[in-house]
Amino acid sequence: MTEDEIATLEDRRFAAQISGDGAELDELLADNLRYTHSNAVVDTKASYIESITSGRVTYRDVRRSETDIQMADATAIVTGRAELDVSTPVGDRTIVLRYIAVWGAVGGDWKFLAWESTPFPA
Repeated sequence: MTEDEIATLEDRRFAAQISGDGAELDELLADNLRYTHSNAVVDTKASYIESITSGRVTYRDVRRSETDIQMADATAIVTGRAELDVSTPVGDRTIVLRYIAVWGAVGGDWKFLAWESTPFPA
């Protein structure tokens, strides 16, 4: 796997979040995913996909910058900055954060294993 291929996987994942494509997310996400939001809520693969496909959380747009991809054997670590326009039960908002995303080889396929983010101060 190359850095460009990981970047393509990241593009696919963010596009699936925005479009609410549960089938694409199911394909990309590892069964043991741990998705830690900037408010410290942790989702599993099932709970994360459900939050998006149910419409409880809607990603309207994601703007990424300062992206860096580091390859280490069968693992890729992606860091960067993101601005996410989201709709939740408490309203619409834009979240600005730094993140780390981890991809790894699982059973011969590359899967999204983990996300952790921290918000920029207001």
